[in-house]
Amino acid sequence: MLSVVISGPRNGKVKNDIEDKVLDVSYFCMRQLNILRFNGSVHVKIWNDLKGAAGYCAAERVTINNRNEWEVVIDVVYDKECMAEFISTLCHEFIHAKQYLRKELSECGTKWKGVPLKDDKKDPWGFKLPHEKEAYKKERIIFKRIKKGNDLKWVNNYDMIFDRGY
Repeated sequence: MLSVVISGPRNGKVKNDIEDKVLDVSYFCMRQLNILRFNGSVHVKIWNDLKGAAGYCAAERVTINNRNEWEVVIDVVYDKECMAEFISTLCHEFIHAKQYLRKELSECGTKWKGVPLKDDKKDPWGFKLPHEKEAYKKERIIFKRIKKGNDLKWVNNYDMIFDRGY
């Protein structure tokens, strides 16, 4: 089963209320994406800034005590003034985690469902890539499910801005 570890910059402690919210959203996403069954860990690192990006996700298979497990790292920017953006970015990065775990996206991020990804000079952020299209589409769906459900009532205080400009 996947476990979640949360830390701040340089692996420091985060405030309990932030940690609780990240855990809430993380486990909600993992249930929605049906990825709890995988063995390993997800390390969510909370940052003040990622130099132009809102989040990143990387994953690799490792062998620990003769067991194959996944190590997923999600880096995400936290800004208490933009909680909806934080929540939707966390959802987005968990969708990438799902893509790695199910081997839809290769560990090095160069293949989607076995097909090499093309580098598009007109799309430097990769918004048109199939794994990004899926992540942007599904982050909205999961965010709406979070707001609609009763599991995370604190999320109802935040509205997602659906037009991010891409």
